[in-house]
Amino acid sequence: MRSFAVIAVLCVSVFTSRLGLAQEQFGAPMPDGDVTPLHAAIADLNAHDEGNEKFSGRIVEICQNKGCWMQLESEGISARVMMHEHEFSVRKDATGAAIVWGRLFQHTLSEKQRQHLQEESKGLAVPEVEYRIDAFSVVFEG
Repeated sequence: MRSFAVIAVLCVSVFTSRLGLAQEQFGAPMPDGDVTPLHAAIADLNAHDEGNEKFSGRIVEICQNKGCWMQLESEGISARVMMHEHEFSVRKDATGAAIVWGRLFQHTLSEKQRQHLQEESKGLAVPEVEYRIDAFSVVFEG
């Protein structure tokens, strides 16, 4: 009976550790609190453009040079997530959902910045004006 209990505990431990592998953390620890879908935050940008908040979306693209930025999308609306002051980077092959903690704002790019981002991307167009998140923490889910 005792060996059955040990095996059961080990099975539960393996299962829960696999669940833990479903999330990857980059940057600072992710704070507790509500998460706003990216499209909802952008639709009401004035209510979300001050201070750091948590935003969710689907990973569309990641910088293939260093993993220093990624494109996050929600309901057809996207924002470029820049890793704060290049203090950290993310895995370049990630897909799926992500939660980002940072500051959301609208950003106008110079032609030089647009060309640089275009070179690092998979060919997606880089607009002159885009939404950005200055990210302190990123969590990949699943």
